[in-house]
Amino acid sequence: MVVIVLSYILEEASKGSGLKIIDTVGETITKYNVLYVNSSGVWMKANATSGVKMPCSGIACESITNGLKGTILTLGLIQSNEWAWTPGAVIYVSTTDGALTQTAPNTPGNKVQIAGRALTANLMLFNPDFYASTVS
Repeated sequence: MVVIVLSYILEEASKGSGLKIIDTVGETITKYNVLYVNSSGVWMKANATSGVKMPCSGIACESITNGLKGTILTLGLIQSNEWAWTPGAVIYVSTTDGALTQTAPNTPGNKVQIAGRALTANLMLFNPDFYASTVS
């Protein structure tokens, strides 16, 4: 029984499998963009270059047009055949709007936030650490 459930979860991972919400975005979002909630309460693309666009709290399960609602994964599995992660390695919020990286930002003033961990080359456990340290 557990194998059947796990198999279903992995089949659904491209849509995001776990804790999801449906909420409004404040800019046009592409599927797999990582997001933060701004001071107006809408989701925007996270970016590690400043504390203003942090912390990352979700990842888009679909492309969403500015001002509309869409599905956002806040904790769980998500898969993209476009990813080529090193399995087992940590995944960070990038210094590019909405992007992920396995290289920790290292420029002074940048924020370092773990977004999750690669389980395979194209599957990640999205489990953001809400504390983002600053590179000194």
